[in-house]
Amino acid sequence: MKKTVSIHISGILFHIEEDGYDRLNDYLASIHRYFATYPDSKEIISDIESRMAELFSARLTPTNQVISLHDVDQLIKKMGNVQDFQEMESELLEEGPMYGHGGEAHGTATAYEQATRTQTGTRQQTRTQRKFYRDLNRKVLGGVASGLAHYFHMDTIWMRLLFLLPPFLDWMFLPGSLTSITVISYIVLWVVVPGRRDMYEDEKIKKLYRDPENRALGGVASGISHFFGVDMVIVRILFVLGIFLGGAGILVYLVLWAIMPEARTLTERMRMQGEPVTLDNIEARIRESFQPGPDGKETVLMKILLFPFRLIATIFNSISTSGILQFLGDAIRVLTAVLLIFIGFVLIISSLGLTSGLLTIFSMDGVFINEELPLDLLRRDFPTWVSFPAVLALFVPGVALGLSGLSLLAKRSLMKPILGFTLFGIWIVSLVALSIAVPTYLNQYRTRGEFEQVETYHIPARTIVLDARESGEASWQKTELKISGYEGHDLRLVKRFSARGLNRKSAVENASMIDHQVVRRDSTLIFDQNFEFQSDALFRRQELLMELYVPYGQEFRMDPSLEPILRSTLTPAGYNTSQLATGRWVFTQDGLTCLNCEKNRADDATSASSPASDQVTGQVYDTYQDFHNISVGDMFRVYITQGDRYQVAVNAPNQDISDNIHINQQGNELEISLDNSDRWTRWRRDYDEIRVDITTPRLERLYLHGACQADVSGFTGDVLSLDMEGAPHARVEANLKRLTLDLSGASELELIGTGDELNADLSGAAQLRAHRYEVSTADLDVSGASDARVYATRRLKADASGASQIRYRGTPEDLDLDSGNISSIKRED
Repeated sequence: MKKTVSIHISGILFHIEEDGYDRLNDYLASIHRYFATYPDSKEIISDIESRMAELFSARLTPTNQVISLHDVDQLIKKMGNVQDFQEMESELLEEGPMYGHGGEAHGTATAYEQATRTQTGTRQQTRTQRKFYRDLNRKVLGGVASGLAHYFHMDTIWMRLLFLLPPFLDWMFLPGSLTSITVISYIVLWVVVPGRRDMYEDEKIKKLYRDPENRALGGVASGISHFFGVDMVIVRILFVLGIFLGGAGILVYLVLWAIMPEARTLTERMRMQGEPVTLDNIEARIRESFQPGPDGKETVLMKILLFPFRLIATIFNSISTSGILQFLGDAIRVLTAVLLIFIGFVLIISSLGLTSGLLTIFSMDGVFINEELPLDLLRRDFPTWVSFPAVLALFVPGVALGLSGLSLLAKRSLMKPILGFTLFGIWIVSLVALSIAVPTYLNQYRTRGEFEQVETYHIPARTIVLDARESGEASWQKTELKISGYEGHDLRLVKRFSARGLNRKSAVENASMIDHQVVRRDSTLIFDQNFEFQSDALFRRQELLMELYVPYGQEFRMDPSLEPILRSTLTPAGYNTSQLATGRWVFTQDGLTCLNCEKNRADDATSASSPASDQVTGQVYDTYQDFHNISVGDMFRVYITQGDRYQVAVNAPNQDISDNIHINQQGNELEISLDNSDRWTRWRRDYDEIRVDITTPRLERLYLHGACQADVSGFTGDVLSLDMEGAPHARVEANLKRLTLDLSGASELELIGTGDELNADLSGAAQLRAHRYEVSTADLDVSGASDARVYATRRLKADASGASQIRYRGTPEDLDLDSGNISSIKRED
């Protein structure tokens, strides 16, 4: 047991053993006596004591909080002894003049080499066995940068600048790539590399400081010149030249001015030039300060080059002295704090809302939002555990940002390091879990597959009745029926089941997980309005497209219950659903014919006489004329057919929704959208039931956006340009000479018919199903995670990049295929 004494060195409290205190007291007394006759002796001794406090602090650990006699001896050995220095000085007196007390000559500055020889040799021995650790003494975030700087014998500020450099490089050259690599590497090093608190700084390393003694503005250029050992004039010229590179010189100078500390004390000025802080080096630096030097007047050229920087310095100094800078700093601090608190509050509320929503979804039956998001089906195989990291991914940064904002307001840290690291670790784990689970699940929807079933019905009756019944899945209504005529004797029903999957095989298996019934009762065929999922079925966007072929000349009737599933049957022939109840129908070589009704009857729809910009009131409009470009968005279901007249008909579930539907014609373009004032209520399910029927003799351009669904049929012509963005779905039956497609986002397009030329540009996660659209020439540019299926007979040029896929049918003679590393282009039967 030893007695300890509490002492203050450079304002820091230390506990030291009594015998160590006696040794240290004698050492400090000798230093006081030696430097008592020097000018500014108080500043010199203060610098020496600051260096002592730094060395003592480095030797303290969580398990050792007391300075021992051995620690004092090690400090004296490193700093140097006054008696040893005096003996060395007397031996070197004859080698040349030195200037010390009062400026009189008494030695040279070679004491630096003598004093550091032993120290350098010790370091060279330890470098052969050095290992990489995180430096926990000088850490800012984990100690990775300071540990790397210690390993490579660099100033920590340069290593931190290296970690901050990738965002600027990404901004100019490679968006996102270098930043993500740097962040991941830093996190990996933080987790893998152990940390240490007993890592001492190498005193010989040059530290980057601003030089106040040789400054023209802030001392940045002179500090950099000391660090790299180049002429100060060259550094200043480089900064001036940087002004003409988009102001980069000024920006870099201001950033360095902000992050570089100023070498205020003698110790810091010595470390700026890479000199160990020992008594003899302090002595040498003091002597140098009294040496006479050449005239340091600036040339005219130097004054011109330094004028921009001195002008900035004058502005900065005037702002600083007037108090404006402090006011701006406080204002920015408060505004930043309020913004952080607000963002944190929003994230916390969002996480709580997400928690409530997920609990509702996964705990209650029959949950339904809209038919594009059947949550009741999604939860059958969606990993429920993903909800936990999803909530944490919002909640944790919300708490961190909120506490950061409060800390800025309070001007003190309200979040302890252990809490900050814990929250950061939880957040990273949540992001990793989401980055694994979500892409894995979404990958199950990557490829589309389909198969067909053909059913034949022999019904020897003069009139056949087609009916439908409510049956099947209510939260995912994707069943459609088209009726066509053909040369045959029996009713022929073709069912096309489709679904998504990891690959084509799994997609076909998923499509087979649904059942659909068609029941015959005498001369009546009854269709289920929707299919049913099997008990073990997984939801993969299953769809059913049916086409019923009726023999030419066979009379039949259609019950109004067919309306929800009937597609591309009445409108192309010039009829509407109001004629289903009483109509008697027959197919001829010319198409569908009603035996007891007229085409385009308006008995059940009042023709509007409003101008081209009036809102729709759920009626048939004949006032929109001479348009061949159409733009439709939002959540409409639109049916576009070729006819001999211009007509627009809108059917909405109620008057409130009708009042918010807007039709506008500008020149030859017809635009249909929802009123801007109602955009916040578009999530309502009623908007899914808006139906728009458009008839036009000619269609040259069609623009679909939002989440609309379009059915285009009956068009033959020269050119059609189809643009789709967002998440629209479209089905086009046409025979065209040239078809140009631009699909982006989550667009889906199915093409049926024939053509001469197909040009398609797909990006994002767009889907093109054109294997039933036979063309002579196809030119495809597919990127992102898009998927294209085409049918080309003569020439195919295809470029696939990213994670895209192209599948083609036919045997084109001219093939020009180019695919990336993970994209693919294959032929399929």
